[in-house]
Amino acid sequence: MHYLRFKNINLKLLLVALFATLIYGCGFHLRGWNEGMPKFMQKVYISYNGSEFGFINALNSVITSTGAEVVPSAKEANIIIHIKSAAQSSRLVGITGGASSNDYIMSYAVSYDILNSKNQVILKDQSNSAQQTYTTNATQQLSNNSQQQQIYNSLQSQVASNIIVQMQSITLEKYNASSDENPDTQSSSNNHTVEVAKK
Repeated sequence: MHYLRFKNINLKLLLVALFATLIYGCGFHLRGWNEGMPKFMQKVYISYNGSEFGFINALNSVITSTGAEVVPSAKEANIIIHIKSAAQSSRLVGITGGASSNDYIMSYAVSYDILNSKNQVILKDQSNSAQQTYTTNATQQLSNNSQQQQIYNSLQSQVASNIIVQMQSITLEKYNASSDENPDTQSSSNNHTVEVAKK
């Protein structure tokens, strides 16, 4: 009798686990896991003439993870991200051990505008950056180079995520407002800096 009851409990747990796996695999998530892009900006065009393709790839990945689509032309888009600049930088902040190791602050910064499908500015002169401290080892140059690239990749992803989160907060009213109707809002600068823990 106890064996049968134990067997039934195990069967129920197995069915619940199987059901959870199936709905997760079909793309179902609890609310708050990923709210996605608003319905009026499901097609995103990225305008950029530079060479920081690593950041553009990171931005593409973040956009598609929300369920939105990155389109190849502005005509197909209902929201446009105009990347004006994207660059990495590093600054020496300390020397230890007789120059055998140096402390740096590594940064990645992007400036951009957000426009609607009518090419009207929604958010103008925006900037977003992320930074992380890093200590080099003079005896391990190849390892240093690899770790620095990993850090820059992480910073690019962080900045890309920040931009998309900012876009997700745009209301339909703000989306439809032209730059002429809201000059103060459109020209306001929004500078975000995120500092990542030291590696």
